[in-house]
Amino acid sequence: MTRLQQTYPTVTVDAEIPDHCLVNAAPKLRLALEHVLTNAVEHNDADGPTVSVSIEQPTQGHEYVRLTVGDDGPGIPAEEQEVLLNGTEEPLRHGSGVGLWIVNWVVTRSGGYISFDTNNPRGSRVTLALPPNE
Repeated sequence: MTRLQQTYPTVTVDAEIPDHCLVNAAPKLRLALEHVLTNAVEHNDADGPTVSVSIEQPTQGHEYVRLTVGDDGPGIPAEEQEVLLNGTEEPLRHGSGVGLWIVNWVVTRSGGYISFDTNNPRGSRVTLALPPNE
């Protein structure tokens, strides 16, 4: 996150990260996380974007470590989300870039899943759910 703030000095990053958290993940997890963080800033139309990062440990009812990145931008278009979640593209309905495809590939290869939600009052939340390394 330090690199994100150095690259984008106007961004505010709020983080809720435990001191210790291990996950089973494909080797490119760092790249996937960089894509999510960079997208949260680059696709944000605010002069001073805010990005939140949180990590939730597995709890009863949730068997995955959940890493969530939220922003206050315009949100991820529903078509983009649908393409990623369904895993198929059509000539008239397709994603606009490869960044989130890479994220989805890394997360699913790690045995996890990606989900999208709306941030309140504005923006997106992208959650990477990964199996814990116990």
